[in-house]
Amino acid sequence: MDHSADAQRTDLMTITRFVLNEQSKYPESRGDFTILLSHIVLGCKFVCSAVNKVLTL
Repeated sequence: MDHSADAQRTDLMTITRFVLNEQSKYPESRGDFTILLSHIVLGCKFVCSAVNKVLTL
């Protein structure tokens, strides 16, 4: 896997960006689902960071 090539790409669609783009299509939405997904994504990042720390020991 070539991580340096991925680092150069600026057109990546993140989960957060996708959800916000989709939410904007529905003006009646309140954003509850967006907030939920944002918290899930943040939790996944914390878990990933903790796993990486353990693996590098």
